[in-house]
Amino acid sequence: MQARFIIAILLLTSCLSLRSQTAISISGDPSTWKEELQKFMGQALTESHATLFNRFLGKWDSLQLNNDIRTNIINISRQMAARNMRPVPGFINFFNAIDKFTETEKGLEYFNYWLKGLTETVKNPEYANSALDKYLEMSAFLISENTLYKSNAVKWGIAEGDFTFTHDTLLKVIIRNGTLVCYSQNDSTMILNAQGTYYPDRYEFHGISGKISWAKAGFSDAEVRSEIFDYTVDVTRNQIVADSATLYHHLFFNDPVPGRLTDQSVRFASPQNASFPKFETRTRKFNIDNIYEGVNYEGGLTFEGANVRGTGENHAPAMISLFRNDTLYVKVKSKNFLLTRANVNSQESTMTLYLDNDSIYHTNLGFQYLTGTREVNFFRTNSPVSKSPYFNSYHNLDMYFEFFNWDMDEPYIKMSRARGASMGQASFESFSFFRSVLFERMIYFDDVHPLYNLKRFAEYYYSESFSVSEYARWLNQPVESVTRLCIELANKGFLFYDRTIDEVTITPKVDDYINSYARRKDYDVISILSEVAAPTDNAILDLNNFNITINGVQNVFLSDSQRVAIFPYRNQLIVEKDRNFRFDGVVVAGLFTVFGHEFSFDYDKFKIELTKIDSILIAVETDERDMYGNHLIEEIQNLIQLASAELF
Repeated sequence: MQARFIIAILLLTSCLSLRSQTAISISGDPSTWKEELQKFMGQALTESHATLFNRFLGKWDSLQLNNDIRTNIINISRQMAARNMRPVPGFINFFNAIDKFTETEKGLEYFNYWLKGLTETVKNPEYANSALDKYLEMSAFLISENTLYKSNAVKWGIAEGDFTFTHDTLLKVIIRNGTLVCYSQNDSTMILNAQGTYYPDRYEFHGISGKISWAKAGFSDAEVRSEIFDYTVDVTRNQIVADSATLYHHLFFNDPVPGRLTDQSVRFASPQNASFPKFETRTRKFNIDNIYEGVNYEGGLTFEGANVRGTGENHAPAMISLFRNDTLYVKVKSKNFLLTRANVNSQESTMTLYLDNDSIYHTNLGFQYLTGTREVNFFRTNSPVSKSPYFNSYHNLDMYFEFFNWDMDEPYIKMSRARGASMGQASFESFSFFRSVLFERMIYFDDVHPLYNLKRFAEYYYSESFSVSEYARWLNQPVESVTRLCIELANKGFLFYDRTIDEVTITPKVDDYINSYARRKDYDVISILSEVAAPTDNAILDLNNFNITINGVQNVFLSDSQRVAIFPYRNQLIVEKDRNFRFDGVVVAGLFTVFGHEFSFDYDKFKIELTKIDSILIAVETDERDMYGNHLIEEIQNLIQLASAELF
């Protein structure tokens, strides 16, 4: 065993000695150089490598290379051998580069300078052999294909411009007024007018300046363009990132704005679908009037190919303001708007529609504005709090419906069914609506009613707005279960829930329900249910007078204790400010049934004005009783005709 170990050491020493002899076998003597080189390269070359080597030797023998070039080649090869650079890839890359330089006029123009620089470089021990290998390989690509780097996934090249091989402490290529092109994923992206330096050992281009076109997103240079400065490109990737950039976008700005640019070689089906280049403005807030007709924008901007993203933060969302006849009607807030030439969209927004000094408000809706038709749409999304009601302080109603539609050129807003639905359901519930059975159902299996807990925590926290996590900590319950509770309470109108900051705000309905249950406050049972079939809308808001015409109304109960209800003709009534409403139809009040037109209900007086009575039907209680002990009712056959009356 020991003998075999000694023999192995001797064999290894012999091999190392033999390799060392091979490494110094190129002396640099012109008379013996070719023979030494052939021995150094050996007989184990592949067919392609042998062909390349023999082609080089053919040029050497043909005297195609002048004395200065030959001297530089001899000196370089001697230094390469002394550095223990291998025949493959080092020398093969060297001969391949020589072959490419000598095949074209452009190559011959750079050849001498390249050799002189390489002569000094190979003497410098600071350059690793691997860096030299990359430099030699890149030199051949650059001369023959104008290519800086290529792999199966990505290729970077120079389409136009001038370049120079040079070195100081690093090998590099100086590029002037070049067009750098990245090919990847069956597409390309470019840096125009590129000025900078390429470092082949790092695969990095350090740019001083350049220009990025937005043509792939459908814009001309006159409309949109970017300039970039002091940037670095990793040519092994299909991406350009410049932290120092400016954007010229005449649709939004009169002057260029600074920011960060990202571009990528990605194929898009059409310019409208392009998501690159991307530009993030350094300015976090812009105020742009008439970004579209009658539309103002306030917030940050990120440009993504053909689209523009309006951006905001949790406590400072971006905002869209909609004007009609120079009057502000709607404000929409969101952390994220998508602005295109055709529309503006947001999947999670807060909306406020102004009605004089009052408003209609919702905390979580999808939003769409169509620029061509000036159509405004709000709709419920998959967000769990999107089901909460619209809070209407003008009519004092909680409104539940699926779709809000407004043609801004018209004074009417439609409140209706979801797009594509054949049937639509909506409900309009009085702020003072209360039923004890609903209050009692909310307690579930808890010791304390959830509305009492909300009220107590608001007093403890000295605020009616607070985070869900703080409330969960106070309840000593998991955040997840408290979140579910808050979502449910929001959908019933007891909370405003802002999911972007995970904060809730108690609505007046909490106090109203608590006080109504304790009989410390008057309440009502007014809940208007609308059921319609397409194409009829559930309700229409008239912006001229702010009245809401509600369709598909079978009946409305005004008082369960006094058994007062209305049955409107054509299933339609008109709601005015503070739950006052007008209708034609039938009023049932206990034993009286009144038929007529131009009836109106005054909520504050809780009185029905019966302006035009057609007839009155009266019923009486009989001595007979039903199975529950209630007196049976019998109608009197005679009708009473009156001109008008009031019902309290």
